[in-house]
Amino acid sequence: MSKSNRNLFFSLYWLFFLVGISTVLVGQVLPILARRFSISDSESGYFFIAHFAGSLSGIFLYNYQAQKSNFIRTILLGICASATGILLLNADSQVICTIGFFLNGICAGANIPAVNMLVAKLSSLRVSSSLQVLNFFWGVGAISSQPFFHALSSDGSVLLPTVLLAGAYLIAFVFIYSHRLEEKTEESSRVNRASFWTVWRNPIAWITALFNFAHVGLESGIGGWLTTYSERFAKEGLISATPVFFVFFVLGRAIAPAIIDFFDDNSFIFLSLLVLLVGLVVIVFSSSYVGLICGAGICGIGTSAIFPANMARFAKIFYPDASKHATPIFVMGSFGGAITTYSIGYLSDYFNSLKVGIFVLFANTLILIALQMLVLLGLQFPKKDKT
Repeated sequence: MSKSNRNLFFSLYWLFFLVGISTVLVGQVLPILARRFSISDSESGYFFIAHFAGSLSGIFLYNYQAQKSNFIRTILLGICASATGILLLNADSQVICTIGFFLNGICAGANIPAVNMLVAKLSSLRVSSSLQVLNFFWGVGAISSQPFFHALSSDGSVLLPTVLLAGAYLIAFVFIYSHRLEEKTEESSRVNRASFWTVWRNPIAWITALFNFAHVGLESGIGGWLTTYSERFAKEGLISATPVFFVFFVLGRAIAPAIIDFFDDNSFIFLSLLVLLVGLVVIVFSSSYVGLICGAGICGIGTSAIFPANMARFAKIFYPDASKHATPIFVMGSFGGAITTYSIGYLSDYFNSLKVGIFVLFANTLILIALQMLVLLGLQFPKKDKT
C-alpha cells in the first residue's frame, strides 16, 4: 500500500469513528429532547424519520457521485451536512432540531456506503478483513456516543458535545480534502447503466438488499431505543445497556478479522444471527437489570460483524461493479431503519409498553434468519477468497 493510500485509510478510520458517534446520535439525545419538548414516544419517532429521510437523501447523493467514482467528494459533502446538523440540535425549536437530524442523516446515508465502497475498491484482495477493520472504528464511535453525550451534557443542554463533535468533523474534512485530486473521475455511460441491470437482475443482489433492510432496522432499533428502555427498566442502574451493547459490538468487530478466515461469509453470518437471537430473548424476557445488561452484550457480539460480512459478499460476487451499483442496498437499509425505529415508538404508545415495541426486533431477526437460510439452502455463493 502506498503512503498516500495509508494516510487516506487513517483519515477514513478517524471519520468512521465520528460517523459511529453521529449515526446513533438520535437515541442518545432522545431522552434530553423528549424532556425539553415534552413529547411522547410516538412523537419522538419523528426524529428517527427525519434522520432516515436524510439518510435516504445521502444515499442518492452517493449514487450520483458513485457513477463517476467520486467517493471523496461525497464524503466531504456528508461531513459538512453532519457538522451543520449536529449544531442545530441546540435550537429551542423542535422543527429546527428535526432539520438537524435530517442533515445528520445525510452524512450517514452518503458516507457509510461511500467509505465502505472506497475501502473495498482499494482493498480488492482482502475485502472482508478490510471492511471488518473499517467498521470496527464505526463501532468504537458508536460505543462512545452515549457516554460522550451523557458526560458533557448539562441541564438539558447538548451544546458542548455538539460543538466538540462538529469540530472533530472539521479536522476529518481537512485531512480527507487533501486526497480529493488523487481520485480518478469516470464519466457516466451506457456501460454503467448496463452493468447496473446485470447486477440487479440477479436475485442474490435483492436478497442482499432485503437482508440490509432487516439488519439496519434491527441495529437502528437497538441503538435508538435501548437507552430509553434502560432508563425505564431501572432508573437507578449504574450503567446504561447501550454502551454495554456497543462495547461488545466493538469487541466483535475487533476479533472478526482474526476468525472470519476460518468460515465462509455465509456460515459466519448465520452463526452471528443465532447469537443475536439469544441476546434478544434475554433482553425481552429478563426480569432483572443484570439480565438486560447481559442480553445487550450478547446482541452486541451477535450483530457486530453482520453488516461488513454482508457487504463483503456483495462486493466479491459483483466485483468490479459492486462499488458503483450498491445504492439499492443502502436505500433498503434506510427504509428498514426508519420503519423499525418508528414502529417501536408507535407500538410503545399504543400498548403503553416499550417492551412490546422491542418485539419488533424479533421480527427483524426472524426475517434475517429466513433470508440466510434461503442463501444456505437454495442459493450458492462463491466460497470465500482466503488470499
